[in-house]
Amino acid sequence: HVIIVFAVTWQARYWGALLAVYATLGGLVSDIALGQSSTSVASDFVVRSIVLSATVYAGLMMRTWIARGQRDTLTGLLNRRGLAEAQARLLTQRRSKAREGADVCVFLIDLDGFKRINDTLGHAAGDDVLRECAQRLRASVRPHDTVARVGGDEFTVITEGSAAHCQSILIRLEAALAREPAIRATIGVSHTPVEEEWEISELMTMADEDMYRRKSSSS
Repeated sequence: HVIIVFAVTWQARYWGALLAVYATLGGLVSDIALGQSSTSVASDFVVRSIVLSATVYAGLMMRTWIARGQRDTLTGLLNRRGLAEAQARLLTQRRSKAREGADVCVFLIDLDGFKRINDTLGHAAGDDVLRECAQRLRASVRPHDTVARVGGDEFTVITEGSAAHCQSILIRLEAALAREPAIRATIGVSHTPVEEEWEISELMTMADEDMYRRKSSSS
């Protein structure tokens, strides 16, 4: 019963598995010491092993369910919920000076003419474009950078580094989308030096405004 309680929350899955291991091995040692038959000990081992497997499996499934709740099912990127949690972690780290010395850049990517793709080629083709776009964006940044799908045809990228690094990321994102078959998109950018006070929501708003300015100037 204690093992099952430990498996209820995914955060405790490791402790649940560890408790099960100790319970299994410790119980077996005690049984052998008390002189129980090998058949009885083996049967007990099977039962406890099943409980252990069920515990670990339950913990992993709970983690999977939670991860799915933070991921966009089409592209595999973070969704709005996952992005919000990633933003909260980033803000906490920076306020605790864990990331001191790095600027922050937010990129908002909006696909151009995406509705026309859906209308003329169908939603399956549109889904293919979204998946391809997600893969190109993810491949253009570092593994620990944040990439999310925040709307039907909108994506965001959050990265930390020098101003030169942020500029290089913009160039890489543009180049990735321009690769054949090209994905037409407009990228808005917001940037804040580390010494300035800021909120993620403010950076997102600034990137959104910059994106619409770029759209207007190119139309």
